[in-house]
Amino acid sequence: MSLFKKMMASVGIGATKIDTVLDSENVVAGAEVTGHFEIKGGNVEQEIDKVYLNVMTKYEKTVEDEEESSYRVDYKLQVIDIPVERTVNSGDELSIPFSFILDAQTPIPTENFPVWLDAGLDIKNAIDPGDKDMIAVVPHPYMQVVLGALEKLGFVLTEVVNEEADFDWKHPFVQELELKPQGGVFVNSLDELELLYNILDDRLKLWIEVDRRATNLLGVFAEAMDLDESEVLLEIAQEDLEQGVDHIAEMIKNFIEKFI
Repeated sequence: MSLFKKMMASVGIGATKIDTVLDSENVVAGAEVTGHFEIKGGNVEQEIDKVYLNVMTKYEKTVEDEEESSYRVDYKLQVIDIPVERTVNSGDELSIPFSFILDAQTPIPTENFPVWLDAGLDIKNAIDPGDKDMIAVVPHPYMQVVLGALEKLGFVLTEVVNEEADFDWKHPFVQELELKPQGGVFVNSLDELELLYNILDDRLKLWIEVDRRATNLLGVFAEAMDLDESEVLLEIAQEDLEQGVDHIAEMIKNFIEKFI
């Protein structure tokens, strides 16, 4: 083995490569993810201790200054280590299976706030070239029911933002969903709904901001003073969620009607 090849491999040139392959194109928040790593030896023999797999996303961090601003930062939702502890020789091709439970709080991905897998090799005395793969995350089953219920009530999802949390939370951000009524019973009474959610084993917590539509001069004044908004908490038990979209749509409808 030439010294030059060793040196090049140590900085990632001609080094062992890794590719992440999932068994399914879509993964579900809170469910098992399975797949395998394809590892191909480089120009030189290298010692691999483990494969690391990070589930990544982005969130918006706020800067408190004279003019409040924000910027997006990367965040590790999960870190999974898979022990390997073996030598990979030049030309070797390995397949290493993996499985893990995707965090139930994994956000719904968007263009500005994607979710991706960042995989790499723990190689002694070398730079790891790594592998980055965007993934399509299907919402947790609880949220699938809620989103289906809101769609049934005439709401359309218009914006999704991962915002920095200024309160105690599992992660340093929360995902906020903005929905507007395009039809249904609330089209003339609401401007929009904003939702924050927390998925627990036996229930779903929804923090709902109800933004009422101005219908007269008093309503216009209230809207200008932000008096037309109500922030409320709705907890939905697993037993209710299991009854499906129609049942949850009726629950949400009855709940919102209390605040308009």
